[in-house]
Amino acid sequence: MSSVVRTSRNPCIAAVDLERQVLKRTVAEARRRRFAPSGTMRNAGAPLFRRQLSRDLGCLLDLDRDIVSWRCLPRAVWFIGSAGNAHLHVPDFEVVRIDGSRTLLDAMGDGAVAGSGASDADVDYEQVDESFIRAEPRLSNVKELLGYTGTSLSLGDRVRFLAVLDENGPTPLADCLHAFRHVPDPMAAVAGLALRRFVLIDLEDAPIGPETLVRRSHP
Repeated sequence: MSSVVRTSRNPCIAAVDLERQVLKRTVAEARRRRFAPSGTMRNAGAPLFRRQLSRDLGCLLDLDRDIVSWRCLPRAVWFIGSAGNAHLHVPDFEVVRIDGSRTLLDAMGDGAVAGSGASDADVDYEQVDESFIRAEPRLSNVKELLGYTGTSLSLGDRVRFLAVLDENGPTPLADCLHAFRHVPDPMAAVAGLALRRFVLIDLEDAPIGPETLVRRSHP
């Protein structure tokens, strides 16, 4: 079967047609793939990832307090290559930050787009290096928290627990678990609050354990 793409003779329409075809093909390929963990918190669309590295970056976006929302494979964008040639590429994500700005992101690993960046004047573009994405123990800690994406906690339990943190300040995780006397899974309750950014858990220095400090999160 021929791989020739049929386009309109109008250059502008032809470019738009090509962008749509590239996006459609990229999304279709991603739909056939599954990467763990399956749960997300701030993904504004379908969870579509081309490789595990992209999924790992999505995990970090969910816990990044600077990120309001993110979306997978948002659109096909023209990039300028190192030789000055233009080519189409679909970035891994479009993120919306708390200041309202939008940025296209790619997980920088095998197959990452090479060039001087997106040619669209209305958008910023960044590549996130694999060494940053897969830094431990942060990535493993984030993935463990995302295992609790379906957790719910009553308003009363949440208010009581946040009041405890207000009174005591940063508290070891083991002590936090004892604060939930009538909750079936106290760890799920703390993880759920962290995912919803009511509390902060130290993810950088060591695997999550009894001594991990939990702090009240303030805007």
